[in-house]
Amino acid sequence: MASAIPEITCIVPNTQEHSETTTISSLPTEIQLKIIKNLDRVSSVCLGITNKKFYDIHKELHPKVPLIAAHLYTKGGMRLFGLLKEWMKEAGLLWSASELKFVTPERREEIRSHSIRKINLVKGRELLRLEVLRDEKLLGGW
Repeated sequence: MASAIPEITCIVPNTQEHSETTTISSLPTEIQLKIIKNLDRVSSVCLGITNKKFYDIHKELHPKVPLIAAHLYTKGGMRLFGLLKEWMKEAGLLWSASELKFVTPERREEIRSHSIRKINLVKGRELLRLEVLRDEKLLGGW
């Protein structure tokens, strides 16, 4: 059961003195805050990494968002790490399922070659279960 997304109305006068394109960055801070408050944690992260001002607002609302958090408004609940994979790859980092974080290619190989991988995978599965329960609770599922 998906929760209703509140509608936000922003009226921008269409006059010659306001003829330039309005972007989210050019909106008043209180409107930006309302928009970000209505996002789920994953969407807030994605908007937050677009610029410093949005990141500061995001961090105040959601101080810590795990990479396994689910996007609440997509079918199947896309995970944050899945949305960031390509972006992080450009920065030279790869997703490590056993450590539940992005790591360097060298670290990923090191993990694969050690038995620590099995131990961390069990912990990772448990963290994922807890995150799924938290996301379901946020959606009003129980």
